[in-house]
Amino acid sequence: MIKQMAQQIYDEIFPSIAQKKLSLFLVGAGPSDHNSIREKIRKMLVPYNSIIETYYPEDIFDELIQHKNHFDLLSLENLLAESVHSVIMILESPGAIAELGAFSNHSILKNKLIVIIDQKFKKHKSFIMLGPIRYLKKHTSSIVLFHDFKKPDIQALFVPIIKGIQKISKHISIDLKVTNPITAQYYVLTAIYLLEPVSKEEIIEMIGITGSLPPNEANIIAHASLSILHKRKEVSVKKNLYHLTQVGLQRFNSYIPAHFNLRLNKGKNIRRELDLLRIEALNKKLRREKRA
Repeated sequence: MIKQMAQQIYDEIFPSIAQKKLSLFLVGAGPSDHNSIREKIRKMLVPYNSIIETYYPEDIFDELIQHKNHFDLLSLENLLAESVHSVIMILESPGAIAELGAFSNHSILKNKLIVIIDQKFKKHKSFIMLGPIRYLKKHTSSIVLFHDFKKPDIQALFVPIIKGIQKISKHISIDLKVTNPITAQYYVLTAIYLLEPVSKEEIIEMIGITGSLPPNEANIIAHASLSILHKRKEVSVKKNLYHLTQVGLQRFNSYIPAHFNLRLNKGKNIRRELDLLRIEALNKKLRREKRA
């Protein structure tokens, strides 16, 4: 059942609901600092979520770092590099400064950065200014912005940030398949809608099938996608089984074409296909429970 359903979702539903928005990661002060410049930039971009989606890396990767399988930071960094259009780095914490060194040396990430640094350091001959910042400005397509961190004017940052996103995204193409955890969230959302309740193991198996991924990589994608959905309160977990919340159901329905006569590439009605797949999943689950 899982193998057939996984492929049907991927072939018939996923291409129509996967959102092709610009995806951004925001790196800056820790999540406990609700008055950080990072948080203010996130709020500034909220009205534009129809075309831009912002993510905090820790919301996606913290559980993976602490996971019993001990996923290494290098693998997660590579996944980050391949999953987003741009990374906005606000150098307002030691963690963000440390990450700048790693990101500026990464073959992909070094061309995706919008770095915001306190203007008081503009003329400093520090390692950060003479090393990563000078390198990014001279040898990459990344953008460096100086700003007054004591009296931040978030609205003044809006135009250069938007222009930076547009400039970088013109030359960036990212994987919009299930192998990208940000895109995969739409696949996972559909799988839970059709199969709920569904276990994490089943989701990992489905992603492995459709993405032709080994179990370890499918595990990373599933964990990251579920973390996104969980942080948004779109899924809940009961007895290790995932369900859609009312918020998740509303979001899923928002991706379904409003007009029933709007069809998929193969000429199939998307709402009808969803109904048929859900009935099929329920019937197979009931038959399996009866045999048990």
